[in-house]
Amino acid sequence: MRIFTPTQEIPFAGHPVIGTFFVLATLDRLALREPVTRVLQECNLGLFPVDIHTCNGVIERVVMAQPSPQFLDVIDEPEALFAIARALGITKAVISETRFPVQVVSTGLPVIIVPVRTLTAVRQIIPDVAAIADLSQQYGANGIMVFSTMTVEQSSSVHTRMFAPLIGIVEDPATGSASGALGAYLVQHGVVDIRPSTEITAEQGYEIDRPSRILIQVDSDDDVIQGVTVGGQAMMVVEGRSPSSKMMKTPSHCVLSRTSPCDVSSIRGRAERVYPFAKSIWLANGSNKFGMYLLSRRTPCGLVIWRFDHSMGNHRQSHPRKRRLRGERNVARNRVRGIR
Repeated sequence: MRIFTPTQEIPFAGHPVIGTFFVLATLDRLALREPVTRVLQECNLGLFPVDIHTCNGVIERVVMAQPSPQFLDVIDEPEALFAIARALGITKAVISETRFPVQVVSTGLPVIIVPVRTLTAVRQIIPDVAAIADLSQQYGANGIMVFSTMTVEQSSSVHTRMFAPLIGIVEDPATGSASGALGAYLVQHGVVDIRPSTEITAEQGYEIDRPSRILIQVDSDDDVIQGVTVGGQAMMVVEGRSPSSKMMKTPSHCVLSRTSPCDVSSIRGRAERVYPFAKSIWLANGSNKFGMYLLSRRTPCGLVIWRFDHSMGNHRQSHPRKRRLRGERNVARNRVRGIR
């Protein structure tokens, strides 16, 4: 599996994997056995098991194993903490008063984990995109994940926000790779009650109207983390057909990788070529905002999956040449990161 953000390829991610295997199972590309079907996924970091949980033929959740956690730089210099707080638009005090460290952690993709004392402070964050990208590059991370143990939902363990402008994602509504790193961090530093198998529910995406719930499990023995898994649900929100051709005659599908229902009445799919021998579905809604989603297309080369995070306005299908002739007016109205 290869995974792309709007600006680059990344070696590993969480929700694209969950969405991919949801697509494969939904399209009957996998032979499912209840209650759990285990398959292997190969990415640039190696082979990792994926468990598909089903009940009465319904896919309940997809759970993926992640690489062993790495606890990297602890950022404790006052100037560095001030820089992080300033990039997030909050005070240094709401970070330092948690008494937990700011640290770079990786379970496949390094991320800067930043504890924040209150839910209000997390929700009031106004990210400085350029500053966060610079800090991410400085510490060899893909972005900053902020968390608070104060939550919106009573059943949640932590409330999180993820900013990754360095890889083309200003704010992600659901981040499986960073959630795995966060789960390892929470167990390593005793932020949550620790058991041999610690279950954590992270809520994310509330500030951008894309609420998600991510299930994290951290297995540990004698204070040593043995494994990290991340899971959730996915749902098919759009299915369309592209114009028939000799190369492509099967439907295109779009899967929104998230863990709560959404109103899809305003979402429209439009097919557009984004890669040789592949088709995608463009999505738009009335709020002019749309977050991460996965796109798949059955091609002569196999089932191809894309991951995008973008905003776009209402879009009507048109011929590529005619759309180019519309010039800057069309580009400004229907900007899509990562698609040319």
